[in-house]
Amino acid sequence: MTLIAGGTGLATVHDCGFERAHVADLAAAVGVPFAPLTAETRQRLAAVLDPGLDPGNPLDDGVWSVTCLVVRKGYRRRGITYALAAATVRQAW
Repeated sequence: MTLIAGGTGLATVHDCGFERAHVADLAAAVGVPFAPLTAETRQRLAAVLDPGLDPGNPLDDGVWSVTCLVVRKGYRRRGITYALAAATVRQAW
């Protein structure tokens, strides 16, 4: 993860959804906004990203991502994962 503090906000570059969410929560807790992505920055990012990847901030676009749901052994096969996923979808809408 790369963390850059600038004049108006915070910029991060990393490849893990958990890290992105953690940094967003931390920034919100201390009142530091994320820096907006300019058109020039998006073009520069697009040049180095794999084809089809959007050079944007999913947090700006209202996109939710659930990367992992873990249910403790002994509680599996009871529909808990389905209930967690369904609750996540309800929360996102």
